[in-house]
Amino acid sequence: MNKKVLALWVLIFLAAGNVYAAGSAQDALDQGIAYGKNDMTDEAIAAFTKAITLDPNLAVAYRNRSLAYRNKGDLDKALADCGKAIALEPKYVEAYYNRGSINLLKGDFNQALADYNKAIELNPKDPVSYSHRGAVYLYKGEFDKTIVDCSQAITLDPNCLEAYINRGNAYQSKGDFDRAIADCSKALALNSRSASVYFNRGLVYYAKKDYKNAVADYSRALELDPKHLKSYYYRAIAYFQLKDYNKSRLDVNKLKELGVQPPPELVSELNK
Repeated sequence: MNKKVLALWVLIFLAAGNVYAAGSAQDALDQGIAYGKNDMTDEAIAAFTKAITLDPNLAVAYRNRSLAYRNKGDLDKALADCGKAIALEPKYVEAYYNRGSINLLKGDFNQALADYNKAIELNPKDPVSYSHRGAVYLYKGEFDKTIVDCSQAITLDPNCLEAYINRGNAYQSKGDFDRAIADCSKALALNSRSASVYFNRGLVYYAKKDYKNAVADYSRALELDPKHLKSYYYRAIAYFQLKDYNKSRLDVNKLKELGVQPPPELVSELNK
């Protein structure tokens, strides 16, 4: 075999090896995603780590492992993996808003805003980034900015569930209860199985002194999540406002049974 033919076979062999390695990394990545969808977090992390070992430049593997670490509560590792994904692909929008969500969980609002600003700069038509940035403004108490960002998210995607929830919370904080209820209701139309949204709408009804609808929403939240402690807590108060003292006592006793201190003032009034 002459040298040219031999060199050609070497190149073909190396190319085939690269394809095999890349394919193996993709297989590991796909397996990790499947594990993640089934809440198998440790297995997902192991699969994404294997993908990274096979292809250290696979940014999507770092980003997905970051999500798994975040779900596990290991925020420092999640943050590091997002940073690695961004270093490999500086225009990776999903990595920026994922890092923003991690910084939000860590309470680093300024860095979270910087990440969402970058995501929006890279893709101004991504509703998720606007919705997430709106959440940061919500935590910062800048409710008007939350409303602007979430409204933009809804314009881009009328079914953006999180945007309705965040905007509803902002309206509630501003005392605009009718708009808050409208947004909660829209969120429930998109996902009728959310105990937290029923609870939030119950709070708005309570603030409007519509205690009957407040009780209905707290009760629905408890149907969906029997351990939703805040719903017992506030339903007890709402029942008291409706002068349904027996049901209020039942919720107070349930809170005690679950190891939660009921409102002292309410207990005092019920004991009179």
